[in-house]
Amino acid sequence: MTIENDLLKYLADKACLTNMSELKTEKYVRKFIEALLEIEKERFDVKIWNEACNYFIGHNENFETVRDAWYGLLLFFYKENWSFAVDQ
Repeated sequence: MTIENDLLKYLADKACLTNMSELKTEKYVRKFIEALLEIEKERFDVKIWNEACNYFIGHNENFETVRDAWYGLLLFFYKENWSFAVDQ
């Protein structure tokens, strides 16, 4: 997989993360969410989006569309009580 197709790497770079565990802090969750909100969703195919969702959610999600997978990832962050990341 090339870096261009690696959604997690792309989002981590945009959020200035060096380690995904940094997402447990308000500063980096906010940056990650901002990167997720700004991304051109169609840059990555639904398979890549599903892999990113599975990484965070911890079980297989098979969203049918890129938009559904993108939304599923946002919803995951909200459900994990990281809503402070989107409160502006």
